[in-house]
Amino acid sequence: MPTEFSETLVSLRKAADFPSAYAFFHDNGGKPVFKISCRKYQLIEKGENLPKPQRLALFISLLRHPLGSPEAARLVAAWLRTLVGPEVFASLFAPLLRPGAGSGGPTAAREVMSRSLRGRRTTITPAQYALIAKSFEHYWVHTVLSDSSEGSDARALARCLRSPEAKVRKALSELERAGLVHEAGKGVFRSALFGRVHVSPSLSATPSLRRKTADYVRRMERSGQVCAGRRLIMHADEAEFGQFLSFFVDSVRAAQAYIDPARSSRSAFFMVEGKVVKLFPF
Repeated sequence: MPTEFSETLVSLRKAADFPSAYAFFHDNGGKPVFKISCRKYQLIEKGENLPKPQRLALFISLLRHPLGSPEAARLVAAWLRTLVGPEVFASLFAPLLRPGAGSGGPTAAREVMSRSLRGRRTTITPAQYALIAKSFEHYWVHTVLSDSSEGSDARALARCLRSPEAKVRKALSELERAGLVHEAGKGVFRSALFGRVHVSPSLSATPSLRRKTADYVRRMERSGQVCAGRRLIMHADEAEFGQFLSFFVDSVRAAQAYIDPARSSRSAFFMVEGKVVKLFPF
């Protein structure tokens, strides 16, 4: 019988464009990541099993939400209410939680962005991500073709990446065998998933691979041109300042509204990055 937790988990899973429990389980790496069988996960979604609290952080990560987000708070609150019952939750736990925990929705900007992406997301499996992360050329060939409506040939890609053409051709060949790119014309390759929003595996599922791809991005960044920047060092109350973080993250996400896959004399690839660092308590 469904529970508040199972219904909330299913709702968040569907909102993240995983059409079924089976897809959510296997697209996120299966048993090596979940540490349980697909059948046991399906029982959780049916409300027949309540997961241990240690699993909540993993589920939140695999749903691609940060800890502390409204979606994470909603799932944790649903888990608590299912565990202790709504009456005990209301009298004992609700007063301890910050106002709106578990009931607050996403910001307006995030909700609009989520609606615009719904049905367009496709999950990159851990196996596919391992190939993409194999080398600098694999990562950037996949990245460039994913956002290019016209595709490109090996020579042009090698020039953009400042890499040997032989390495680019090898990356194209292996990505093609894996079904991630295809040859659209003589020597011209396109992404097999063009027009879809690619969702990488969660950091908890592939930490070493994510470190590799982060290095590839930093390497490319060093040869890029800074278009805008601002740094502010400030002293603030951490709890109050936390209210700014959702707005900050959504502002960075809003850059996606300018994505244009068409090539022109004015087009280029840009990296938009946002970061807030807690330096030290004082």
